[in-house]
Amino acid sequence: MTLSQALMGLAGGFVSALLFSAVLGGGALGAPLLLLSPLPILIASLGWGTIAGALAGLAAAVFVGVTTAPELGFGYLLVASGPAAWYGHVIGLARPRDEDGSLEWYPLWRVLTSMTIITAVTLVVAGWLVGLDIDEMSGTLADTLAALNTDPTVPTPDRQVMLDATRVYVRIMPVTTAMLWMSVMALVIWLGARVVKVSGRLQRPWDSIPDTIGLPATFVPVFALAAVAALSDSPLGLMAGAVAGAVGMGFAFQGFAVVHVLTRGLPARTMILGLLYTFTFLFSLPLLFMALAGMADAIRSLRGGKKPNAAGT
Repeated sequence: MTLSQALMGLAGGFVSALLFSAVLGGGALGAPLLLLSPLPILIASLGWGTIAGALAGLAAAVFVGVTTAPELGFGYLLVASGPAAWYGHVIGLARPRDEDGSLEWYPLWRVLTSMTIITAVTLVVAGWLVGLDIDEMSGTLADTLAALNTDPTVPTPDRQVMLDATRVYVRIMPVTTAMLWMSVMALVIWLGARVVKVSGRLQRPWDSIPDTIGLPATFVPVFALAAVAALSDSPLGLMAGAVAGAVGMGFAFQGFAVVHVLTRGLPARTMILGLLYTFTFLFSLPLLFMALAGMADAIRSLRGGKKPNAAGT
Protein backbone atom coordinates (compact mmCIF):
# COMPACT_ATOMS: atom_id res chain seq x y z
CA MET A 1 0.00 0.00 0.00
CA THR A 2 1.41 3.36 -1.01
CA LEU A 3 0.99 6.56 0.95
CA SER A 4 -1.35 8.01 -1.69
CA GLN A 5 -3.55 4.92 -1.55
CA ALA A 6 -3.72 5.09 2.25
CA LEU A 7 -4.54 8.80 2.25
CA MET A 8 -7.18 8.49 -0.47
CA GLY A 9 -8.71 5.48 1.24
CA LEU A 10 -9.00 7.26 4.59
CA ALA A 11 -10.23 10.47 2.97
CA GLY A 12 -12.81 8.60 0.89
CA GLY A 13 -14.03 6.72 3.95
CA PHE A 14 -14.31 9.91 5.98
CA VAL A 15 -16.27 11.76 3.27
CA SER A 16 -18.52 8.75 2.76
CA ALA A 17 -19.31 8.59 6.48
CA LEU A 18 -19.90 12.34 6.51
CA LEU A 19 -22.42 12.06 3.68
CA PHE A 20 -24.15 9.19 5.46
CA SER A 21 -24.35 11.15 8.70
CA ALA A 22 -25.98 14.10 6.90
CA VAL A 23 -29.34 12.33 7.05
CA LEU A 24 -29.14 12.29 10.86
CA GLY A 25 -29.10 16.07 10.87
CA GLY A 26 -32.34 16.24 8.95
CA GLY A 27 -33.04 18.84 6.32
CA ALA A 28 -33.97 18.57 2.67
CA LEU A 29 -30.45 17.59 1.58
CA GLY A 30 -30.11 14.73 4.05
CA ALA A 31 -31.60 11.97 1.87
CA PRO A 32 -29.77 12.90 -1.38
CA LEU A 33 -26.45 13.08 0.44
CA LEU A 34 -27.14 9.72 2.05
CA LEU A 35 -27.75 8.16 -1.37
CA LEU A 36 -24.47 9.60 -2.65
CA SER A 37 -22.49 8.33 0.33
CA PRO A 38 -20.91 5.35 -1.55
CA LEU A 39 -19.53 7.71 -4.23
CA PRO A 40 -16.22 8.62 -2.50
CA ILE A 41 -15.49 4.91 -2.05
CA LEU A 42 -16.01 4.27 -5.77
CA ILE A 43 -13.75 7.21 -6.63
CA ALA A 44 -11.01 5.93 -4.34
CA SER A 45 -11.27 2.40 -5.74
CA LEU A 46 -11.46 3.33 -9.43
CA GLY A 47 -8.78 5.99 -9.25
CA TRP A 48 -6.32 4.60 -6.70
CA GLY A 49 -6.91 0.87 -6.82
CA THR A 50 -8.52 -1.96 -4.89
CA ILE A 51 -6.52 -1.38 -1.72
CA ALA A 52 -7.61 2.26 -1.51
CA GLY A 53 -11.22 1.26 -2.16
CA ALA A 54 -11.16 -1.48 0.48
CA LEU A 55 -9.62 0.89 3.00
CA ALA A 56 -12.24 3.54 2.16
CA GLY A 57 -15.08 1.07 2.60
CA LEU A 58 -13.76 -0.18 5.94
CA ALA A 59 -12.90 3.31 7.19
CA ALA A 60 -16.37 4.59 6.29
CA ALA A 61 -18.01 1.80 8.28
CA VAL A 62 -15.72 2.44 11.27
CA PHE A 63 -16.39 6.19 11.17
CA VAL A 64 -20.15 5.60 11.02
CA GLY A 65 -19.97 3.05 13.84
CA VAL A 66 -17.92 5.33 16.08
CA THR A 67 -19.97 8.48 15.48
CA THR A 68 -23.42 6.84 15.63
CA ALA A 69 -23.74 3.22 16.75
CA PRO A 70 -21.76 0.04 16.03
CA GLU A 71 -24.88 -1.57 14.55
CA LEU A 72 -25.21 1.25 12.03
CA GLY A 73 -21.55 0.91 11.13
CA PHE A 74 -21.95 -2.79 10.44
CA GLY A 75 -25.11 -2.17 8.44
CA TYR A 76 -23.36 0.47 6.37
CA LEU A 77 -20.48 -1.93 5.68
CA LEU A 78 -22.93 -4.67 4.68
CA VAL A 79 -25.22 -2.68 2.40
CA ALA A 80 -23.22 0.30 1.12
CA SER A 81 -19.50 0.69 1.73
CA GLY A 82 -18.53 -2.96 1.31
CA PRO A 83 -20.41 -3.45 -1.98
CA ALA A 84 -19.14 -0.11 -3.31
CA ALA A 85 -15.53 -1.17 -2.68
CA TRP A 86 -16.20 -4.51 -4.39
CA TYR A 87 -17.77 -2.91 -7.46
CA GLY A 88 -14.77 -0.63 -7.84
CA HIS A 89 -12.51 -3.68 -7.57
CA VAL A 90 -14.24 -5.74 -10.26
CA ILE A 91 -14.56 -2.80 -12.65
CA GLY A 92 -10.79 -2.39 -12.44
CA LEU A 93 -10.04 -6.07 -13.13
CA ALA A 94 -8.26 -6.93 -16.38
CA ARG A 95 -6.24 -9.77 -17.86
CA PRO A 96 -3.94 -9.95 -20.89
CA ARG A 97 -5.36 -11.38 -24.09
CA ASP A 98 -3.47 -14.37 -25.47
CA GLU A 99 -3.37 -13.06 -29.03
CA ASP A 100 -1.79 -9.61 -28.79
CA GLY A 101 -1.20 -8.97 -25.10
CA SER A 102 -3.85 -6.24 -24.89
CA LEU A 103 -6.02 -6.11 -21.79
CA GLU A 104 -9.42 -7.76 -21.54
CA TRP A 105 -11.47 -5.91 -18.94
CA TYR A 106 -14.05 -7.42 -16.61
CA PRO A 107 -17.28 -7.29 -18.65
CA LEU A 108 -19.99 -4.88 -17.57
CA TRP A 109 -22.67 -7.55 -17.74
CA ARG A 110 -20.80 -9.39 -15.00
CA VAL A 111 -20.68 -6.16 -12.97
CA LEU A 112 -24.47 -5.85 -13.30
CA THR A 113 -24.88 -9.51 -12.34
CA SER A 114 -22.68 -8.94 -9.29
CA MET A 115 -24.71 -5.86 -8.34
CA THR A 116 -27.96 -7.80 -8.60
CA ILE A 117 -26.79 -10.70 -6.48
CA ILE A 118 -25.10 -8.55 -3.84
CA THR A 119 -28.08 -6.19 -3.53
CA ALA A 120 -30.49 -9.10 -3.06
CA VAL A 121 -28.28 -10.95 -0.58
CA THR A 122 -27.32 -7.94 1.54
CA LEU A 123 -30.90 -6.70 1.81
CA VAL A 124 -32.12 -10.17 2.78
CA VAL A 125 -29.40 -10.42 5.44
CA ALA A 126 -30.11 -6.89 6.69
CA GLY A 127 -33.83 -7.66 6.88
CA TRP A 128 -33.18 -10.90 8.74
CA LEU A 129 -30.96 -9.10 11.25
CA VAL A 130 -33.52 -6.35 11.82
CA GLY A 131 -36.46 -8.74 11.99
CA LEU A 132 -39.09 -9.52 9.39
CA ASP A 133 -42.33 -9.74 11.36
CA ILE A 134 -44.97 -8.11 9.15
CA ASP A 135 -47.46 -7.56 11.97
CA GLU A 136 -44.87 -5.99 14.27
CA MET A 137 -43.46 -3.78 11.52
CA SER A 138 -46.94 -2.65 10.46
CA GLY A 139 -47.88 -1.85 14.06
CA THR A 140 -44.70 0.11 14.69
CA LEU A 141 -45.16 2.12 11.51
CA ALA A 142 -48.83 2.82 12.30
CA ASP A 143 -47.92 4.04 15.79
CA THR A 144 -45.17 6.25 14.37
CA LEU A 145 -47.53 7.83 11.86
CA ALA A 146 -50.18 8.38 14.53
CA ALA A 147 -47.63 10.07 16.79
CA LEU A 148 -46.77 12.51 14.01
CA ASN A 149 -50.27 13.98 14.17
CA THR A 150 -49.94 16.61 16.89
CA ASP A 151 -52.82 18.78 15.67
CA PRO A 152 -55.93 18.00 17.76
CA THR A 153 -58.18 19.45 15.05
CA VAL A 154 -57.04 16.80 12.57
CA PRO A 155 -58.70 13.44 13.29
CA THR A 156 -56.44 10.39 13.47
CA PRO A 157 -57.61 7.55 11.20
CA ASP A 158 -58.93 4.39 12.78
CA ARG A 159 -56.06 2.16 13.90
CA GLN A 160 -57.26 -0.80 11.85
CA VAL A 161 -57.36 1.38 8.75
CA MET A 162 -53.82 2.52 9.46
CA LEU A 163 -52.70 -1.06 10.06
CA ASP A 164 -54.17 -2.17 6.74
CA ALA A 165 -52.41 0.68 4.94
CA THR A 166 -49.05 0.18 6.63
CA ARG A 167 -49.25 -3.56 6.03
CA VAL A 168 -49.44 -2.96 2.29
CA TYR A 169 -46.45 -0.63 2.54
CA VAL A 170 -44.44 -3.18 4.54
CA ARG A 171 -45.23 -5.88 1.98
CA ILE A 172 -43.90 -3.85 -0.97
CA MET A 173 -41.04 -2.18 0.91
CA PRO A 174 -38.43 -4.91 0.17
CA VAL A 175 -39.22 -4.70 -3.55
CA THR A 176 -39.02 -0.92 -3.74
CA THR A 177 -35.94 -0.77 -1.51
CA ALA A 178 -34.07 -3.23 -3.70
CA MET A 179 -35.05 -1.35 -6.86
CA LEU A 180 -34.03 1.98 -5.36
CA TRP A 181 -30.69 0.69 -4.08
CA MET A 182 -29.87 -0.91 -7.45
CA SER A 183 -30.54 2.47 -9.07
CA VAL A 184 -28.46 4.32 -6.50
CA MET A 185 -25.49 1.99 -6.92
CA ALA A 186 -25.70 2.20 -10.71
CA LEU A 187 -25.73 5.98 -10.48
CA VAL A 188 -22.77 6.26 -8.10
CA ILE A 189 -20.75 3.78 -10.18
CA TRP A 190 -21.36 5.87 -13.29
CA LEU A 191 -20.65 9.15 -11.48
CA GLY A 192 -17.51 7.74 -9.87
CA ALA A 193 -16.21 6.49 -13.22
CA ARG A 194 -16.93 9.86 -14.87
CA VAL A 195 -15.14 11.77 -12.12
CA VAL A 196 -12.10 9.51 -12.27
CA LYS A 197 -12.09 9.63 -16.09
CA VAL A 198 -12.11 13.44 -16.07
CA SER A 199 -9.20 13.40 -13.62
CA GLY A 200 -7.24 11.16 -16.00
CA ARG A 201 -6.86 8.31 -13.52
CA LEU A 202 -9.37 5.86 -15.02
CA GLN A 203 -7.32 3.05 -16.57
CA ARG A 204 -10.23 1.19 -18.11
CA PRO A 205 -11.51 2.27 -21.54
CA TRP A 206 -15.06 3.65 -21.50
CA ASP A 207 -17.35 0.84 -22.59
CA SER A 208 -20.58 1.35 -24.53
CA ILE A 209 -22.97 0.68 -21.66
CA PRO A 210 -26.10 -0.05 -23.79
CA ASP A 211 -24.17 -2.63 -25.81
CA THR A 212 -22.55 -4.45 -22.92
CA ILE A 213 -24.81 -4.62 -19.85
CA GLY A 214 -27.29 -7.42 -19.22
CA LEU A 215 -28.19 -10.37 -17.04
CA PRO A 216 -27.91 -14.08 -17.91
CA ALA A 217 -31.08 -15.83 -19.08
CA THR A 218 -30.89 -18.04 -15.97
CA PHE A 219 -32.05 -15.03 -13.95
CA VAL A 220 -35.47 -15.09 -15.64
CA PRO A 221 -36.73 -18.14 -13.69
CA VAL A 222 -35.07 -16.72 -10.56
CA PHE A 223 -37.18 -13.59 -10.94
CA ALA A 224 -40.33 -15.61 -11.60
CA LEU A 225 -39.86 -17.79 -8.53
CA ALA A 226 -39.02 -14.82 -6.32
CA ALA A 227 -42.04 -12.87 -7.58
CA VAL A 228 -44.36 -15.78 -6.76
CA ALA A 229 -42.77 -16.34 -3.35
CA ALA A 230 -43.08 -12.61 -2.61
CA LEU A 231 -46.86 -13.03 -2.56
CA SER A 232 -46.53 -15.03 0.66
CA ASP A 233 -47.60 -13.17 3.79
CA SER A 234 -44.53 -14.27 5.72
CA PRO A 235 -40.89 -13.35 6.37
CA LEU A 236 -39.98 -15.56 3.41
CA GLY A 237 -42.25 -13.43 1.24
CA LEU A 238 -40.43 -10.27 2.33
CA MET A 239 -37.05 -11.84 1.56
CA ALA A 240 -38.30 -12.99 -1.83
CA GLY A 241 -39.51 -9.45 -2.47
CA ALA A 242 -35.97 -8.13 -2.10
CA VAL A 243 -34.72 -10.74 -4.58
CA ALA A 244 -37.51 -9.96 -7.06
CA GLY A 245 -36.87 -6.23 -6.76
CA ALA A 246 -33.12 -6.54 -7.36
CA VAL A 247 -33.41 -8.96 -10.29
CA GLY A 248 -36.33 -7.05 -11.79
CA MET A 249 -34.39 -3.79 -11.67
CA GLY A 250 -31.38 -5.47 -13.26
CA PHE A 251 -33.60 -6.58 -16.13
CA ALA A 252 -35.09 -3.07 -16.32
CA PHE A 253 -31.56 -1.68 -16.85
CA GLN A 254 -31.17 -4.21 -19.64
CA GLY A 255 -34.50 -3.10 -21.11
CA PHE A 256 -33.35 0.52 -21.18
CA ALA A 257 -30.18 -0.65 -22.94
CA VAL A 258 -32.35 -2.36 -25.58
CA VAL A 259 -34.23 0.90 -26.22
CA HIS A 260 -30.96 2.84 -26.48
CA VAL A 261 -29.60 0.41 -29.08
CA LEU A 262 -32.77 0.00 -31.14
CA THR A 263 -33.41 3.75 -31.39
CA ARG A 264 -29.96 4.56 -32.79
CA GLY A 265 -30.24 6.50 -36.01
CA LEU A 266 -33.87 7.50 -35.46
CA PRO A 267 -34.54 11.25 -35.83
CA ALA A 268 -36.84 11.17 -32.79
CA ARG A 269 -34.38 9.23 -30.61
CA THR A 270 -33.74 12.08 -28.18
CA MET A 271 -37.46 12.71 -27.73
CA ILE A 272 -38.21 8.99 -27.26
CA LEU A 273 -35.52 8.55 -24.62
CA GLY A 274 -36.45 11.81 -22.92
CA LEU A 275 -40.11 10.83 -22.66
CA LEU A 276 -39.23 7.32 -21.51
CA TYR A 277 -37.01 8.50 -18.66
CA THR A 278 -39.42 11.29 -17.69
CA PHE A 279 -42.40 8.93 -17.45
CA THR A 280 -40.28 6.40 -15.59
CA PHE A 281 -39.20 9.01 -13.06
CA LEU A 282 -42.73 10.33 -12.57
CA PHE A 283 -44.80 7.13 -12.64
CA SER A 284 -42.41 4.12 -12.43
CA LEU A 285 -44.83 2.05 -14.57
CA PRO A 286 -42.42 1.89 -17.57
CA LEU A 287 -40.05 -0.11 -15.34
CA LEU A 288 -42.35 -3.11 -15.75
CA PHE A 289 -42.15 -2.95 -19.53
CA MET A 290 -38.40 -2.34 -19.44
CA ALA A 291 -37.94 -5.39 -17.21
CA LEU A 292 -39.96 -7.51 -19.64
CA ALA A 293 -37.87 -6.19 -22.54
CA GLY A 294 -34.72 -7.03 -20.58
CA MET A 295 -35.90 -10.58 -19.97
CA ALA A 296 -36.76 -10.99 -23.66
CA ASP A 297 -33.28 -9.72 -24.56
CA ALA A 298 -31.69 -12.18 -22.11
CA ILE A 299 -33.56 -15.10 -23.68
CA ARG A 300 -33.20 -14.02 -27.30
CA SER A 301 -30.89 -11.09 -27.94
CA LEU A 302 -32.76 -8.05 -29.22
CA ARG A 303 -29.61 -5.99 -29.62
CA GLY A 304 -27.89 -8.24 -32.13
CA GLY A 305 -24.95 -9.01 -29.85
CA LYS A 306 -23.78 -11.95 -27.80
CA LYS A 307 -26.07 -12.83 -24.92
CA PRO A 308 -24.60 -12.76 -21.40
CA ASN A 309 -24.21 -16.23 -19.97
CA ALA A 310 -22.51 -17.90 -17.09
CA ALA A 311 -19.76 -19.28 -19.27
CA GLY A 312 -19.15 -16.27 -21.49
CA THR A 313 -16.98 -13.24 -20.99
